[in-house]
Amino acid sequence: MWKAYEVRDQLEKLKNKFHFRLPQMQTLLCQERFLLKLYQFKTGKNYIWKGGSLLVRRYQPLYQKPRFTVDLDLEAWKVDILKTEELFKKTMTVDLKDGFQFFKLKKEPMKRDAPYGGERFSIKWSLFDKNQSEALKIDVCSGDFIEPDF
Repeated sequence: MWKAYEVRDQLEKLKNKFHFRLPQMQTLLCQERFLLKLYQFKTGKNYIWKGGSLLVRRYQPLYQKPRFTVDLDLEAWKVDILKTEELFKKTMTVDLKDGFQFFKLKKEPMKRDAPYGGERFSIKWSLFDKNQSEALKIDVCSGDFIEPDF
């Protein structure tokens, strides 16, 4: 079980490495915890993490501060994108004893310059019973080319 002060201490250490503020680090951790909950489900593994929120963790620019990205980008691969809302609702109920709780899911169509569309979700969340002002934002699309590495 995670303790609030331990999480805060770790995020305080990491924020200097990433050149972000504490609330931004909490958002990054929130994204990761939601993904871990999502991947508890067999079909959850068909939502492939992509985009800026992944790249900021993997690549540190040498001469400039990284650009913080608020949303989590997922590709619905070999799964019916119309079932995403149902899966996210199930994901929100998973308790990993990490202090994160997710509630109040909102969905809207995603406007995208591509022949395939997507959905934008926002999910309210709390960390150790403290509601966060910024919702977790998740963009889900389908149709991107995926070449499996397995």
